[in-house]
Amino acid sequence: MVKSVLLNSVINQKLLQIIYIPFLKLSALKIEERMTYKDLIYLNVYLQAFYDEIKENDNTINEVQVNELLYRINYNSFEIQFYKTALIKIEVEAIESISDKIDYLYHSLKIVNQRRSKVNIAFDSLACFFKLQSDVGIISHKVQQDIFKHLADSYQTTNVSDISQGSIKNKFYNFDSSTIEMMKQKIIEMLNLIKAH
Repeated sequence: MVKSVLLNSVINQKLLQIIYIPFLKLSALKIEERMTYKDLIYLNVYLQAFYDEIKENDNTINEVQVNELLYRINYNSFEIQFYKTALIKIEVEAIESISDKIDYLYHSLKIVNQRRSKVNIAFDSLACFFKLQSDVGIISHKVQQDIFKHLADSYQTTNVSDISQGSIKNKFYNFDSSTIEMMKQKIIEMLNLIKAH
């Protein structure tokens, strides 16, 4: 059902080719080939997300819904990044004045920034919280830089809307006593919530 709805939708052909890659990957899989468990889980999430979106919208899907869906499931292929960059470039080239080009790019960046999760804690506390998760093994990642990139790309805090990887790295390893005290209070609140269940 998902394949046929996608093929019959009014979606840019280049985008359709890109989003169809995981579907082809599954259908071209041979019995003697192996797929990692991680890949299998991701493909399942990918296919299920498209199925749910199509089902929820009376067996239809459009380009805006596809783009939102790809963002929600964190689909980060090079192909999709090149595609989106090319679209922005085409839009910018069609704009005549420099100030209008800047306005367009600013608006595009603002949309991306608004998609970041806004957390109700200060920047220092966010870094501390992820450091604690890393230290106790909740986040298991060998390359710390990937954690910094994830935080910078995915979050806004009450006091910082545009987080840099460098500032995350600094706060990740150096937090002051007020940050530690605040995190203690939040962890106690979480423990109390767990006890209540």
